[in-house]
Amino acid sequence: MIPHNRPTIEDPDIAAVSQVLASGRIGQGFEVRAFEEETAARFGRPGWDGVAVSSGTAALYLALRAVGVRAGDRVLIPTYVCTALAHATTLAGGEPWLADIRDTDFNLDVSRLAAPPRLKAVVLPHMYGVPSDPGPLQRLGVPVIDDGAQAIGGRWRGMPVGSLGNMSIFSFYATKPITCGQGGMVLGPSEACDAIRDYRDYDGKRELRPRFNFQMSDMQAALGRSQLQRLDAFLARRHETAALYASALPPTLGRQQSLPGAEPNHYRFVIRLGRVAEARKRFEASGITTIIPTESWELLHSQMGLPERAFPVAEAVARTTLSVPMQPSLNEGERRRIASVIETLGDLA
Repeated sequence: MIPHNRPTIEDPDIAAVSQVLASGRIGQGFEVRAFEEETAARFGRPGWDGVAVSSGTAALYLALRAVGVRAGDRVLIPTYVCTALAHATTLAGGEPWLADIRDTDFNLDVSRLAAPPRLKAVVLPHMYGVPSDPGPLQRLGVPVIDDGAQAIGGRWRGMPVGSLGNMSIFSFYATKPITCGQGGMVLGPSEACDAIRDYRDYDGKRELRPRFNFQMSDMQAALGRSQLQRLDAFLARRHETAALYASALPPTLGRQQSLPGAEPNHYRFVIRLGRVAEARKRFEASGITTIIPTESWELLHSQMGLPERAFPVAEAVARTTLSVPMQPSLNEGERRRIASVIETLGDLA
């Protein structure tokens, strides 16, 4: 079977991690700091720093704390998103305030939304690697956290994801565009990053106040640095694969779209069709694993007991989407086999 997700681990990655293992210095150290500096230099704003942490969820929690989210504050997030956004918000003491998404790019839609009372921050995800316009959110007058968990390497009007908010975060989970196995990073102004680093580096302090061990190891950072060096090659391969699939897509079907100004990293290729279950069976018969990228029961409003009618676009997208394998490690035969099944789906609109 061709798996839907498969990390692209190659000889340079293995060599980088092996070198750290051979050194005997495997905890947080030189590799972590180098990874922070390289990531901030490529994706952040001038003068920004980076703080590597244990996960993307931890990064978001720390970013929310840094912009001042506390008990009773509201944080605007889409309902069609990973639950990590809700977990990080509640851990910071805030209340998730949900909004629907656009039918085109599946990103947060604030066109008909008034800022709720006690709104303290907005999290701006870029679903499946398709960058979203930060402008409407910036006009709400609260800090915007640029959530690049799925979109590292994407750009909005020439600006890299990671530089589109007051602070930003990345995830390096096993299935993300670049991976450390687990891990995340916060990017932001140096003063804010210094405070986050102090919180992360919990031990050996003269004063005892709340901190927590959110550290990344040098083994993880060495893998992340190796992957970051090859990100452009990964993006080129994803772009080629997306073009192949798009050319195979029957005209009766749709797919996730990018708004003008968005340059996606093609983290996922998401097809829109009516008969999702039948499409999955066709792929399975050809030895291809697919996923429903976000199912209806995963929508945050469903998990929070809010009415479906308030989020009609997210409900429709969840029922009519299918994601096919996109990873750079796909060989030519695998890509062609996936495209050949896509070509057969026209009757399932």
